[in-house]
Amino acid sequence: PIHVLLWDIHPTSRLYQMMRDKVRASGVSVHEVSGILPGYPNEHTRDELSPYDTHPTASAQRAVGAWIVRTLVPPDR
Repeated sequence: PIHVLLWDIHPTSRLYQMMRDKVRASGVSVHEVSGILPGYPNEHTRDELSPYDTHPTASAQRAVGAWIVRTLVPPDR
């Protein structure tokens, strides 16, 4: 199966919703970071490198990675 992880910083954006819905309609499993990181996106600044670089911090990446392993990787691997 194909999985897409979406950093839903603007979940109410019409563009975001259209993209998410089109991906889902194509049969791809969509996972939103708001369901993975507690407080995201309301407290997104704690998961970003800085106000000028909104890439995720190492701790946010570790949390998402741990979720991927727990949730998406088959137990026999």
